[in-house]
Amino acid sequence: MIKKLFAASIILIAAISISCGDSSPNINEGLWEITTKMNMQGMDMPTVTHTQCITKKPRSPGLSTTGTGVQNR
Repeated sequence: MIKKLFAASIILIAAISISCGDSSPNINEGLWEITTKMNMQGMDMPTVTHTQCITKKPRSPGLSTTGTGVQNR
């Protein structure tokens, strides 16, 4: 019973890995503005905003769909 469960788990993990391995995120290209705000009890952290150009063209071989052009404000 345990051997069958283990084999089924391996097959399921392999099938999920194969189906998700070649997928790329479905995002809109363009200039994105990302704002991050963190609050901790007793302390407020400053808001950080940066812009980033997102393209579907990879930055370098092996990387996926993030673009270049990060600018901190």
